[in-house]
Order: sequence, then C-alpha cells, then structure tokens
Amino acid sequence: MKSLYIILVICCCRDSTALTNLEYPTTLYSVPAPYEPAFGSLLYNPLTEEIDYAYSSFTGIENDPDKVIRIPSVSLNYKDKSEMQSHVVTDEILWPNEVFGVPRGAFKPHYWTSASAFFLPGKDNGTISLIDMTNPYNVTSEDIIPISPFDDGIKWYYHRVLWEDLDYDGDYDAITARAYGDAVSTFEAQLVWFENPGDETAQPFWKTHIIHTGDEDVAFRLQNMTLPDGSETLVIVSSGFFRQALTLAWTVDGNWSNPDSIQHRIIDDFGWYFDLWIEDLNQDGVIDIVASTWYRPDYFGSLVAYEMPVGGDWRTDNWTRHLISDDFRENYVLRGNGAPGGVNVFWPSKQMQLDGEKPHIILSGDDDGHAYLFVPLNQDPDNWEYKKSTFFRAFGTVGAIAIADVDNDGYCEVFVPAYSTNQIIVMSYKP
Repeated sequence: MKSLYIILVICCCRDSTALTNLEYPTTLYSVPAPYEPAFGSLLYNPLTEEIDYAYSSFTGIENDPDKVIRIPSVSLNYKDKSEMQSHVVTDEILWPNEVFGVPRGAFKPHYWTSASAFFLPGKDNGTISLIDMTNPYNVTSEDIIPISPFDDGIKWYYHRVLWEDLDYDGDYDAITARAYGDAVSTFEAQLVWFENPGDETAQPFWKTHIIHTGDEDVAFRLQNMTLPDGSETLVIVSSGFFRQALTLAWTVDGNWSNPDSIQHRIIDDFGWYFDLWIEDLNQDGVIDIVASTWYRPDYFGSLVAYEMPVGGDWRTDNWTRHLISDDFRENYVLRGNGAPGGVNVFWPSKQMQLDGEKPHIILSGDDDGHAYLFVPLNQDPDNWEYKKSTFFRAFGTVGAIAIADVDNDGYCEVFVPAYSTNQIIVMSYKP
C-alpha cells in the first residue's frame, strides 16, 4: 500500500551547462493571516476535488489557544487574493506542528492529522490527532480524535506523522517520532508507530509499537530501498535533532511488529539535524538524502546531501556526504531559536522533470528570516555545487514552505508563511 498523505505535485534540457530560465518564482501577492502561520501544507480535498492550504499557528503563551487553519480551494482561488480567506478549523490542539491529510480511503469520508506540542510549559503534552473534515466550518471536540495514548508522567511532543500499512492488514498505520525534554536536551526520544484498529470510523488511542529508542525525535521520511538481491524494503530515514544523528530503520522480513526484525544504523552525526527530503538530486538514477542542520553555539547551520553507496550495500557501507552550504545563523538570541528549517526538493516545471534536469531545493531559513533557493550550477551528476540565493526576506521567522502545481498547468506555486508578520506570500513559476 502506497502512502498518499500530502499533495505535493512535484514539478522543473538535458544541457550539461545551461540553466533553465525558471530560476526564481514570481511573487503574486502577500495575503494577511489572522494568526501566525507556522507549518504550511497543500492537501487534496476529496470532497471538493481541489487543493486546500492548511497551516498551523501557535504561540509560547501558556493559556493562549493555538490553531489549525484552512484556506479552501487554493487550486481555484490562488490567483485572486480576495478569495484567499483563512478559516479556523480548531483551536483545541496544543501547539499543532505539521498538518497533513490522512490517506484517502483510510477513514470515511475525509480526515486531516496534526502532530502536536513542544517543550514549553502548558504546550508540552502532545498527541497525534485525527481531525474529521467532513464539515470544516463546524469542527467540534468530538471531531478531534487523539490516536496516541497519553503516558502517565511523560509529556511527548510530536512534529510529523506519515502513513503506511506496517502490519499488512489492509489499513494505514501512523508512523511518528516523539520526544520529551526541555530547550537544551531530550530526556527520551522514540521512533514509533500506532496500529490502526481497522474500524471504518476513526477510533482513539491506538496500540503503540516502539521501533527504536534514543535517536529519532523530530523529522523523518519513508522510502523503499533496493537490497543487494534486487528486492525492496521500506526504510524510515530520520533526523535526530538533539541526538545529532541521521538514521535508517528497516526490517529483516517486513515484520514491524517484531522488535527482533527491526534493524537500525546511524549514517552520520554531522550536526543538529532538523528536516530532510529524499530525491535523486543529481539525476544519476539513485536516490539521495538532503538534510538541514540547525545553527547552535558549537555548529553552523547547514544544508547537506548524502549519496547512497552505488554498487554497495546502504545498510552497511558509507554514504558520501556533500556539503551544499554551511553559513546559516539565526538572527534572534531567544533560547530555542535556530536556522535553517524545512527542506523541499522540487522541479519548477513539469517539463524540467520530464527532461531529466536536476531538481531545485527550497529551504526555510526558520529564525534567520530568509527563504532560500538552491539551483544546481550544471547538470553534471558529479557536480554538487549550487547557486544559493534568497528569494524572500521576512521580518522574523519563516515557517514551513509548501510547493505544488496546484492548478495543474505544469508550473509550481510556492506558499511562504511569514510567521512573525502574519503573512502568507504566494508565488508562481509560471512565466
């Protein structure tokens, strides 16, 4: 069963030296947001057959309600600023982080999911919540269903949830990383999955399965990787922020319910890994990992890429690291701030992807107030140099950027959340 948790319609002449003219997106406008936009996502809505823009909003004020917000049908309305109206879905989730869609068919008719909480007092007891989006203008408490049990004495925070059928029973299970601690360290971190009980309607508090303890705490991705015998296996690629570890987890026989079947390794310990993306960056036919690492007093923030061992075994051989950029620093001195943030790999146009051109990278600067674009200098698979530029500068924090060809015209749109100034900047690559 293939995961389909978020619509990101990946859109970018096989010339070894020339770059495409679609190097930068054009700013269409900035739309006011009623609350600070943090994590943004573009999600397919099966009820309208359009794409909605979802974003979370939170503050560090203990009793200040946090929010999950929706701008409906941006695939129809993004060209008309007046139609880009925000509607609060719920204010009953503490510190919502990423908001994704639950795969179609998992539950009827339509659900979102939110991973929530952080270490701040009053915002630190998180969960994975399902949100019934049947009537998005009237979401009640009964429509918000926590699937991760609350553990006595442990206040977990969650940032991301992805979906896959890990026990091969025909329904989607929830995979996530979680941690608890303070601004300096985690006391514990776990990579876990929650077993879908298989009901047609969503039920709360699913059974917890621990995949690994100690490294994974924030971001991760799912990827099928080829074994030396030619078969494929599901791999969870994770960024360990506090543990400063980029990791892989997989199984010997596909049985994620059996702890003895689960294998684990650390690829690298280069820095405070924040986010990652998996894509064939150099178009050599082999997937790569690109990851961001946060600036800390003992580390510069960076963007790094890793090549899978070609002709070897990714489970045991070294992954080649390529440093793309290492000059990120946060502009604010408040404890817990840092840079850079979320990573997106994409092709500005569908034709560029079809032509086999290298994809581009967009990177949120997070607390350094920039949105960065990385364009490959040429199409040589052995060249890992990029032109780095700032395509948006905020007065404050830049949240998680969402990119998709929302109207299916062959060119990507870009939605940049400017957290500190309550704005969403809408851009397009269409000439």
